[in-house]
Amino acid sequence: MTIALVDEVRKAVQEIVDARYSHLVNLQTASNRVSSLRDLSDSVERNLRSLEVLKQNVNHDDFVFIIKSKLPEKVLVQLKVE
Repeated sequence: MTIALVDEVRKAVQEIVDARYSHLVNLQTASNRVSSLRDLSDSVERNLRSLEVLKQNVNHDDFVFIIKSKLPEKVLVQLKVE
């Protein structure tokens, strides 16, 4: 009985982790508007914090790639300048 419960919890946690990754990958690319960039930032932060709570390593290059792919070209150019 206990092993079955542990397996259920593990599956539920994995489903949540998968949903957070999926949400990050499927975020809409932000426009150059401040409100759009803020919405993107809030969504990214919310998902990364959720993943951290679930003991996922969020300090790897995959996240940088995903986040950069959601930024408009003008922002990426500005990041390169700085």
